[in-house]
Amino acid sequence: FADAAAIERAADKIDIMETAERIGIPVPRSIVVKHADQIPNHTIPFPLVVKPWRSRIRTGKGWASTSVSHAATPMALQRDLHSRAAHEFPVMLQERIEGPGAGVFACYRNGRPEALFSHRRLRERPPWGGDSVLSESVELPAGMSDFATRLLESIGWRGVAMVEFKVDSRDNQ
Repeated sequence: FADAAAIERAADKIDIMETAERIGIPVPRSIVVKHADQIPNHTIPFPLVVKPWRSRIRTGKGWASTSVSHAATPMALQRDLHSRAAHEFPVMLQERIEGPGAGVFACYRNGRPEALFSHRRLRERPPWGGDSVLSESVELPAGMSDFATRLLESIGWRGVAMVEFKVDSRDNQ
């Protein structure tokens, strides 16, 4: 199993996105918003994705789930951000990528991959991106497997993992 520090890093979507970008993995255009009242000027087109820093967050009242949403207009973005609890911040505003989802699964031992496997999503819930409800096994895409292993190695991963990707239909990246 991965140690607690690696699990914490993997659960932090902002840290993972920044790490991926730093090591040369293509990522959607993203900006971090630290508070609902501090929306920076940005050039990310609408609709955009609003993604809390973690999917589940421990609060004083126990564990709280968060959710990814989409904002179609600046007004919708403001409503979305002001409806979120303080523990959901920071959030990422991201370029919405149209295209299929894909995943690279890995089993790591001693800092190296023992086995890799890949799938592509045929159906997701919701349809514009989310949980996989129907997938098929595919040959490991060379670029994706390289990106996945570089990312997992950069955070010191051990054990099983899945790295998710969205393939941009504009350029197949």
